[in-house]
Amino acid sequence: RPSRCDCALPPLGGGGGAMRDRTHADASTSRPTPPPRSPPPAAANPSIAVDMACGAVAGVAYTVSAHPFDTIKVAMQTRPTHPPRSALEVTAEICRGPRGALGLFRGLAAPLVGYSIEAGINYAAFNQGRRWLERNDPFVAAAGAAASTTAAPQDVVGERRRPVTRHLAECAASGALGGSLLSLVVSPTDLIKCRIQDGQFRRARDAVADVVTKHGVFGMTRGVAATLAREVPGNALFFTVYEAAQMAFPRWVAHPHAATTGGDQSQNQSQ
Repeated sequence: RPSRCDCALPPLGGGGGAMRDRTHADASTSRPTPPPRSPPPAAANPSIAVDMACGAVAGVAYTVSAHPFDTIKVAMQTRPTHPPRSALEVTAEICRGPRGALGLFRGLAAPLVGYSIEAGINYAAFNQGRRWLERNDPFVAAAGAAASTTAAPQDVVGERRRPVTRHLAECAASGALGGSLLSLVVSPTDLIKCRIQDGQFRRARDAVADVVTKHGVFGMTRGVAATLAREVPGNALFFTVYEAAQMAFPRWVAHPHAATTGGDQSQNQSQ
């Protein structure tokens, strides 16, 4: 009587190998192809709070480092002598005063607060304004925008490049917006700072009280028109030249296929 084991065993020879080959071939042909790898999601745009915080920190660093030179400038402008003194002579005179070298930081409180707020407003307005302009594209008509988008080349990540002139126009408009907003902070800050630096007052609180007593609350806005005339075109030109210089110089950027190939060519020159 044949055993159960003999009935269950496959026949020996080439038949079993052929069956195994057919099984592997069917499995390989029926294996689903992996979907195409999608590009990594774009990073979210920073919020206006992040832009303001970063600008404020930068404004504090700038104010602390630049205030001694501003004190020397104001002293040379408000107390002229004949013959005029050099910057080194004015510096030595201030350092020989009762406060010593700390006299160079006289009147620091007002610009430390004002300029940090000004820098935060400036960079937040510029970044948020530029992002809004890039999304809404108000500088071109709908037909012109469609034509330019169709003809625009593709960059390394698949996004369409914007025309250079339109990009610089957006930077100029965003810079002008930042300049108009920061003027409302810079003008009263400069008013108080200069009154302290030229020796009229020792504290910012006393200078503010004097201005409000003599000219009312709107006395703090003296010089806003001149500040606007300086900051709006100056800020627009600053950011436009900055962006143009960034585009003019070559950049090293990460190659999009570096992560998939694993090669040593992880960086390629973008221009």
